[in-house]
Amino acid sequence: MRPQQIKDEYRELKDKLRNDAKYLYLVKNRNGSVLYTSIFTPSIREASAFGFTVPVNAAINYEMYSAVEEAYYKLRKYYSLDKWEELVEKH
Repeated sequence: MRPQQIKDEYRELKDKLRNDAKYLYLVKNRNGSVLYTSIFTPSIREASAFGFTVPVNAAINYEMYSAVEEAYYKLRKYYSLDKWEELVEKH
């Protein structure tokens, strides 16, 4: 991965996960399907809770790279990307 790619992914993941987590914490958005509440919601919450403490304009370091990799891991913890795609197509 190129350094700029790491920064771009870090920034994008940080923003998306923060926004998704804020949405999920709103009381009106807590209801949903079993898939949504038991798998999707925990994945987003876990990914958003870990790392992302490095400012997006900071120099790339291990902490930034580690946060990106850990977020991807958390997002695939319950289902693989292929399984997520399959589930999205069904619903």
